[in-house]
Amino acid sequence: MNRSITRAFHPALILLCALLCAFPVAAQTDAPQVQPIGFGMTVEETISATAAFDWWQIEATAGDQVDIEIEAYDGLAPVIGVLTSGGTLLERSEDGAPNGTLRLRFEFPESGTFVIVAGRAGLDQGTTTGRYVLRVERVGTLTVIDPAFQEVTFVCEDQEVVTLATVSFHMDASDMTSYRVTVLGESGFAPVIRFLSSAQSTDECLLPRPEDRVRATLSLPDGTQVPSDPTNSNQLVISPNGTDLGEMTVIIGGVDGSSGQYIALLEGLNLQPASDTDMFNVRFGPLPAQSTTLTAYMIQVYDRLDPVVLLDEQSCDDAGARGCDQVAPATGTGIRFETYGNIVGDRFDAGALITDTEPHTLILSSFANRTQGSYALMLVGELPPRSFAD
Repeated sequence: MNRSITRAFHPALILLCALLCAFPVAAQTDAPQVQPIGFGMTVEETISATAAFDWWQIEATAGDQVDIEIEAYDGLAPVIGVLTSGGTLLERSEDGAPNGTLRLRFEFPESGTFVIVAGRAGLDQGTTTGRYVLRVERVGTLTVIDPAFQEVTFVCEDQEVVTLATVSFHMDASDMTSYRVTVLGESGFAPVIRFLSSAQSTDECLLPRPEDRVRATLSLPDGTQVPSDPTNSNQLVISPNGTDLGEMTVIIGGVDGSSGQYIALLEGLNLQPASDTDMFNVRFGPLPAQSTTLTAYMIQVYDRLDPVVLLDEQSCDDAGARGCDQVAPATGTGIRFETYGNIVGDRFDAGALITDTEPHTLILSSFANRTQGSYALMLVGELPPRSFAD
């Protein structure tokens, strides 16, 4: 579906028509979830009395085989199905029993966007409600790019994307149950998020979409405040839900032709106990490294954590001070969310300056191993303007 059609007909209206054709019931009175999902991912949502189904959009290639599994809880009797983006019913399960589990194996007949429907048996004519866990697993093994190899550019859907930064890490037992990646840039910057899982052979990317706009304000190091608009924000939530994701790699990119400063946040991290250390492999993208720098900060969130960042044997306690004067202070830099608080640095937060494209290991800890708590990894960088000759 091209952008002009997307603007003329909201995806929810198109998918509603598709669902009504595929499942002959009355329209639900509460808006369903309309979210992306990728191979190797697990999501959790709730079916209520007024929201009988959710829609999960997935990009697939002709011949891809997928196992779709739904587990129901709290009395929900589940049902699952697969639609084309144009509304044709391709496959559906039988109606499940309350608190039951259903599995559906499906082969995508062509490349494109498809819709996985997760709901209750009988949909609007049904009566059960409750929580469900939906898993989407690719059948067979997909060859995923080696995260140690950093591409200069890559293609996401139909767009060429410039690699800005690559972060690789493993889940820690003290972390939250999910991770949230948010990227917000200046007007004219179009952020892209790419996620890879070594254990699940996952390689998915997200372009910014107006309907998924993150309601927030960007606070740049020079004090400039930039509100989000329909094209300068992007967000991805990673919810393992007990699934082994192995090494997780998050690639921050910008649509080629866009430019501007940006901030990327990785939330859901926790340092506990106080003696703990977390490790991240961080690389600066080849194109922006030609003329700009990348700064990585450890931002304490809700607790009294006093962050320390170690990069190439250079320790930084308070960015901009105490032997860390090469790193700009984090004070006032971050993202101010409209609905769920702020992730903004202060004078006690630590950071590291990266100026080349070599792999760097960031070791994050607390000062003197005396404090603990939740934190976010914040990347501050810029996608410089790129001429056609580049």
